[in-house]
Amino acid sequence: ANAGASCGPRGMSGTSRAPPAMSGAAALIRQYFGDGHYPAGYRNESKDASIDASGTLVKAVLLNSGVEMEGRKLAVGSGTQSSVMYDSIQGFGRVNLTATLRLPGKKNIVMRAIDRLTVKDGEKMPFQVVVNNTLCGGGGTGKELRATLVWADPPGSSGCTKCLINDLDLTLIDDKTGKTYYPNDMGSGGDHRNNVERIVVPATEVGEDGASYTATVDAYNLDTSDQQFSLVMSGCFNFDGQDDFGFAVPSRAGRSLLLAPAAMAALLSAAFFII
Repeated sequence: ANAGASCGPRGMSGTSRAPPAMSGAAALIRQYFGDGHYPAGYRNESKDASIDASGTLVKAVLLNSGVEMEGRKLAVGSGTQSSVMYDSIQGFGRVNLTATLRLPGKKNIVMRAIDRLTVKDGEKMPFQVVVNNTLCGGGGTGKELRATLVWADPPGSSGCTKCLINDLDLTLIDDKTGKTYYPNDMGSGGDHRNNVERIVVPATEVGEDGASYTATVDAYNLDTSDQQFSLVMSGCFNFDGQDDFGFAVPSRAGRSLLLAPAAMAALLSAAFFII
């Protein structure tokens, strides 16, 4: 700085600043899985704990981590422009990885990741969570319940206007009240345009311990016979009936199977895995 000049922080924004921030966040997500931090949050140097996260899983974590912004700054002296989630200004919001990734002592959130799972045309896959605020370090009201679905859609034809080839749908149902939550602020019609879908249940609406919610991935309309997807859920909950941070595979009967370390390694090498 020049002698006698006052110094202070300078805010900068725009697309030129967003890519490096997002690239850095994506690298941290891959390192989180690769270094064995998932699911407990502590680094596990065991070879079996390292997970090669797919691109769709990294993207799901990024989108699941978006938090709402109030708006954007206009030209100097012109104030700000208000914005709401999913509009053309902020989309899925500002990425804050602590909204999804568990870091004990800093962010005791629960995150469940499902990667490279294949659903067939017309099939529905349910995943249940049961609210348990003790897993986040205390009782009382907890955190938002979030679910984000991402898949790599096959390429569309040149010049198409509605280019979604394989249409998956995500819903989240309060099992007690029957209330259904839909993604991307699209309402009860769902989202049939995008290959990324996110649902956020506000903390004030999440029930007390024992309340259950079921997230369902529906292969609503596929051009191909099947489609791989990644699903991320975050909040304070047990996943598919689990009360720890182990792995789970939901069966067609809706039950879960806890896996021993050797089985985990075998599952990670399979064509799909639930983590």
